[in-house]
Amino acid sequence: IGDGAFGGCSGLKSITIPNSVTSISEDAFWGCSLTYLQLPKCIKKASAKDFSSAPIKILCAPGLNIKNAGKYKSAAALGFCVLSMRGHRFEHEIAEGYEGYIKRNRKKLYPAAVENEEVLAYLIENKIILFDHIEECLKLADELGNVSVKASLLEYKNSAFTDKSGMDDLTLSPLPKKPKSKKP
Repeated sequence: IGDGAFGGCSGLKSITIPNSVTSISEDAFWGCSLTYLQLPKCIKKASAKDFSSAPIKILCAPGLNIKNAGKYKSAAALGFCVLSMRGHRFEHEIAEGYEGYIKRNRKKLYPAAVENEEVLAYLIENKIILFDHIEECLKLADELGNVSVKASLLEYKNSAFTDKSGMDDLTLSPLPKKPKSKKP
């Protein structure tokens, strides 16, 4: 994609670049309002110059390692969630990098999760949203008026009380006996 190929296309919000594209020139997207961008697997690095000042929220880039995502780390992590929910299988090293980043930065990703159901599904399915943080996510969903996300979060919250998986090896110890009090 050449210099300024989509320059000034302020209405351009979403684009999926085909696998036939092997490079993106600087300022190819200057002045665009891109919020969703899907890159081909051969693109291995994302720099601010590539996308100018585009407000990219979700960057789906199957060949991009989180270390090479530059200022787009959060957007690339969200893209990883989206592609994972669509069944894409990542190279082990790439997947490991994103999974670690997502766990370390979970709270930063919650606002995007209440806006995008695929991101929310990934965070719930992989138990990334901590039980202590569900109320915060519910509040964000309320603010956006996103009823389906709120329903998913409430279902997740309720399942925390009913899910018995992992409890096969549970051992309960008896409570210690209370010492008898001596009467004076």
